[in-house]
Amino acid sequence: MNFGRYYFWIAGVLAAIFLGDILFAKAQMLSGEAIPVHLGGTVQFVFLLAACAFFVVGAIDRERAEKAGKEPE
Repeated sequence: MNFGRYYFWIAGVLAAIFLGDILFAKAQMLSGEAIPVHLGGTVQFVFLLAACAFFVVGAIDRERAEKAGKEPE
């Protein structure tokens, strides 16, 4: 079974969480307000690393499916 699409979805969700946290931190800086829920630098790195890893795995999975002659899902 080809899971390439699922890997891309997971990568997109993780990247969106990462990007959302960055934008919330920027809004916090501009407004001077303190937002109590904020991911730290280490957690941001883990989210970005996981998003990149899922994207690469998804790309490899889709390429493997194309080489096998199957239509990517």
